[in-house]
Amino acid sequence: MATGVTLSKLVKDLRAECGHSLAVAQGQATEETLRYMLNRQQEELYEGYEWSFLKIHRAIPSQAGERYYNYPTDLPFERLTHVWSHTKDGTDWMPVEKGIDPTMYAFINSDKGQRSWPVRRWDHHAETNQIEIWPMPDRDNGEILVYGMRPLAPLLKSDDVCTLDDKAIVLFTAIEVLMKTSPKEAEIKSQKAQRVLQRLLAQQGSRKRMWTTLAGRPAAQPIVGLDYIPRY
Repeated sequence: MATGVTLSKLVKDLRAECGHSLAVAQGQATEETLRYMLNRQQEELYEGYEWSFLKIHRAIPSQAGERYYNYPTDLPFERLTHVWSHTKDGTDWMPVEKGIDPTMYAFINSDKGQRSWPVRRWDHHAETNQIEIWPMPDRDNGEILVYGMRPLAPLLKSDDVCTLDDKAIVLFTAIEVLMKTSPKEAEIKSQKAQRVLQRLLAQQGSRKRMWTTLAGRPAAQPIVGLDYIPRY
């Protein structure tokens, strides 16, 4: 897997995959469009999968009686995937499930200042853009671990570098470009892109990221060229 490849190199590789001229003068008219497509494709691949090599964790110290906590600056809510807490005796870790509802207050009521440990539930508090935990801690020396993927650096300037694999980004972008002029060639690129992606996922032990539909059922974010071919 090759990460850290510059945007200018990605554009050149994309032109080569699409059979376009590599001459700088002839490519200036489409330069901005190709940059935009490459950046968007990396975002879609990033959003669609839990990339294990991008996983980070941050510790949030508990504060007795504190219900809301700030997200780590490099791990905002939309990137958070798992939360863990020390067990009661502090010798082990236990997963903290997402979702806090009023029925839980019948046991330990945060509104009345009731406290306990360990933390059993977490949720996003939209009004303050913080993480809410239940029950409120009864100690200052506990730890809450939050896991997720580090934010993606955008591809905007020529010397910006990709976070994900360059071949995957280029091939999936080439599918979109070629669908407008050469659908058969786009199908060939799609097969190549799928092989590259599956190899990357297998090497890392990564998996497709699950999203929640309005009906409450998990649904995977579709990837162009893997889940569908766009129609133009």
